[in-house]
Amino acid sequence: MNRVTMIRRLLPLAFLLPLSSSLASTFGAFQITPKGNQKINLETGLTELPSGGTAVDSKNGLTLVARRMSFKSGETLSASGVTLTIKDGGALVADTVTFDQRTGLLKASGHLSFKNAQISGLSADSVQIYSVQSAVVASGNVKARTPTLKASSIVVLGAGKQILVNGPYTLSSKNISYANARQGSHLLLSGDVATARPPASLLKPFTPFLK
Repeated sequence: MNRVTMIRRLLPLAFLLPLSSSLASTFGAFQITPKGNQKINLETGLTELPSGGTAVDSKNGLTLVARRMSFKSGETLSASGVTLTIKDGGALVADTVTFDQRTGLLKASGHLSFKNAQISGLSADSVQIYSVQSAVVASGNVKARTPTLKASSIVVLGAGKQILVNGPYTLSSKNISYANARQGSHLLLSGDVATARPPASLLKPFTPFLK
């Protein structure tokens, strides 16, 4: 084997650089601490954490713990086996999570479960977290244990203090029940106050997250 051939065969290996687990990384506003070793591909810029790790966004109050993680600076972070906590005390468990650094949008899917001070035992087909606006949107077959809820989607704002339930929906709490079979109907929960058919002025903060 001549020297040129050897270099060509070894060159791809030079792009896969194993790094010590003690080295933290930065991805946008996230400070990432690996649980084990990490590998960085110098050619593509992709960093992989085969044993997962913890990503903390102190500015937006997000902490993500994952069994496996990969990320590319300026683009996307992907993680599996995720537990995510947000600054209002809310907690999300998901099979997979992707975070787009350019938009600040986090998407979760697979065996989802979410809870905060206002709602618990919530599941849905998908959950999106808008880190900049501190908004949580759950959509598709939304169900919750407390309060007892079924809806097409919900939007959580104000550190969990306001929840917009979007129909068709049914909701029961204590001795009060609400239901609306109409697509696009709304029920606004603000603390202990529920407003059926909220006016446009109350819906305005939720408008960017309604599709």
